[in-house]
Amino acid sequence: MKWIKETKGKRQAAIGAVFLVVFLSLVMALSCAEFYKRYKEQVIHTEESQLLTIAGIIGNNLDMFLNEQLEQIDLFYSSENGLLGEKMQMNRKISYFLDKNEKLYNWIRLICPDGRQILYKAGTEPFYEAAEAEHTPAGHATNAQITGKKISEETGWYEMYIEKQVEANGAVYDLVLSMDLEQLYRQIVEPVKIGKGGYSIVKDQDTYIIMHHVKSQIGLEALEDRQKMYTQLDLDDLKQWLERQNKEDKGAGLIHTYIWDNPELKAVKRVAAFQAIYIQGERWIVNSTIPLTELSQPLDTMMEILVGIAVLYMVLLITATVYILYNRFRTISQYREIAYLKEINQGMEMVAKKNDEIRHYQRIQSLGMMASHIAH
Repeated sequence: MKWIKETKGKRQAAIGAVFLVVFLSLVMALSCAEFYKRYKEQVIHTEESQLLTIAGIIGNNLDMFLNEQLEQIDLFYSSENGLLGEKMQMNRKISYFLDKNEKLYNWIRLICPDGRQILYKAGTEPFYEAAEAEHTPAGHATNAQITGKKISEETGWYEMYIEKQVEANGAVYDLVLSMDLEQLYRQIVEPVKIGKGGYSIVKDQDTYIIMHHVKSQIGLEALEDRQKMYTQLDLDDLKQWLERQNKEDKGAGLIHTYIWDNPELKAVKRVAAFQAIYIQGERWIVNSTIPLTELSQPLDTMMEILVGIAVLYMVLLITATVYILYNRFRTISQYREIAYLKEINQGMEMVAKKNDEIRHYQRIQSLGMMASHIAH
């Protein structure tokens, strides 16, 4: 009965020790998980701030670049600079302007006072167009002004129209310049790299996409056209994001969206930030974004390593605890067994001694009885 109680006590002690080790390991695991959660939130918050800064920088660069172009047009085509004189001089000046600005402008249209329209394109000779051209000026643009934009049938990108009136030889001429927004995107937006899978896009005040690295997205209204085109997608999160962009001039957050250049339109969660800019009164929105996995993957990998180390540590700790307790209980059992055997041996020696004394007493008694019989 005593042995059963001792065995039961040993098991309870071992179970208690293992439970304590497991409890401490769980506490450590929960602490690591909480640290991971807080650290990940901090990383996301930091990235949101960086994306907001990037969107702001791109927006400022776009604004500065367009203002510089407008000033350059005003200066280059000012009457003091002698635009119009001989027809050949005018041709050279417009052609020179196109060549100087490389591919930034698709074409320049000169509208004469008599209604004739001359179209200039880089690398080609100017030619007369019909009176009803694709884009006619709104009129009275003394200084260079942005008057509209439209998707070019030739490039598939937006072209933005800039108008300016020029007086020469007592007559008023209208200039219409078609700026290629693809070149604007290539020079200002695209070079700003955001990790491996990050990018920036630009939308106008009606949330039409005017600059995007996926050409098929250009010209789409960011929500309605996508809902019509991708009926199988859940765009509720994107809807809330666009509503926020319409109400606020800047902001950041997490959104569920899709990889638009992926044929399967794979869903992705992104960290995004936006900044509104004003180009001659028109509101544009610069949106910069990066996949959340690009931020969390290094953290997840680190966490997996830590979890693996913690699990291995817990297993080794439990194994070592059980081993130590087993050896300790075994040693104690051996000590007790030796003590028990000693007690048994001592008892057996005492019994043997008593037996010897009894036998000795019996022999003396027998001798006394024999002597008594002999005496009689």
